[in-house]
Amino acid sequence: MAERTQKLVIALLVVAALAGLYWGVQQLPWRVEEVDKGFSEAARRNPFLAAQRFLEKNDVPVTPAKGVSHLDDLPDPAGATLILFSNEGMLSRARVDALWQWVEAGGHLILNANSYTDKQSGANRNLILQDLGLGAYPAADTGPGHTAFDSMVHWFGQRQAECLDAEHVLSLETGDGEKPLDIALRSNMVLVNHSELETIAAANDDGNQLLRYFIGDGMVTVTTRLSFWHNRYIACYDHAYLLWQMLGPGEVLILYHAQVPSLFTLLWRNAAFGVSLALLLLALWLWRRGRRFGPLQQQAEAQRRRLGEHLFASAMFAWRWQKIAPQVQGLRRAIKQIMERRHPGFRRLTGEQQFALIGRLSGCDAGRVAWAFAQQDIQKAQQLTELVQQLQQIRNRL
Repeated sequence: MAERTQKLVIALLVVAALAGLYWGVQQLPWRVEEVDKGFSEAARRNPFLAAQRFLEKNDVPVTPAKGVSHLDDLPDPAGATLILFSNEGMLSRARVDALWQWVEAGGHLILNANSYTDKQSGANRNLILQDLGLGAYPAADTGPGHTAFDSMVHWFGQRQAECLDAEHVLSLETGDGEKPLDIALRSNMVLVNHSELETIAAANDDGNQLLRYFIGDGMVTVTTRLSFWHNRYIACYDHAYLLWQMLGPGEVLILYHAQVPSLFTLLWRNAAFGVSLALLLLALWLWRRGRRFGPLQQQAEAQRRRLGEHLFASAMFAWRWQKIAPQVQGLRRAIKQIMERRHPGFRRLTGEQQFALIGRLSGCDAGRVAWAFAQQDIQKAQQLTELVQQLQQIRNRL
């Protein structure tokens, strides 16, 4: 009866514990949060991936490309658009001339002014800007380090109010009667047209931020920046709508310069734990191998040793490094030299005859003499002592 009651109590306690656990879980607040982990690997490799996806969604044929080699195979210029986002000086004269032929045939070239014009010579490392007669100069009232994108947030898809302050936004008239487009085009640069070509300009308080040239059947649009079409900023204001409106009905080619990250950046991105461990091991190795600093110690004066101590140390060194054989062979050689001087025919005798003759002349047992000359494998110090004593005794008695 007592055992049955005990089992019932245990069962009730288990049920009560489970009920309490269930009640506690139900009381916990549950909520779902979306955590932004940043751009994907594809977005980090292609700064115009968001623009590409936007155009593809609107049935616009678009091709992103890296490197200037794609300029050798441009699409049909009729209605086509080339967005050129490149480093200054990367285009040769031959490729620039080919671009002008493509534009005159009906293509639309969009690029950013990526280098300043020398005020004295009027030269520019960007050959396209130089051929257009376009001057790119620093804005007079723009302080160092102040750009239009300093106040932008670093993540794609934020609210418009967080993309850029209102005072830095340029209102761009489209000419179709609709409201102006808000574009973040403020920068440290202003554009000045020194040519007689027909142009359309968009300016802010600093000066022109966008110029469009009409050349042949095509046109060239130059802006101070193309960063507003990057992955981080294309969702801000009317950037995406401006991109869609500036394109022709043909194919779109987005050509950008591939920025190769450094080796350390690639290692840290793909093996941060391994890099940290390697740096820690390197620090420990440097600490282990480094020079110690501390108080100077007094060097003990060298003491003169007795001859016996030197002999003992030499013998111990020879014994430790298995160098005993030369010393033993020296004693055996000395005995044979004595016997050869006393008995000229000693060499012609057999081994047993030699041992017997040495034993008879030295007064030692012939068996002990044979053992002293034949012993080779010495494993213990006692054996070595006995062997040396026997050889010395034979030599001294001859």
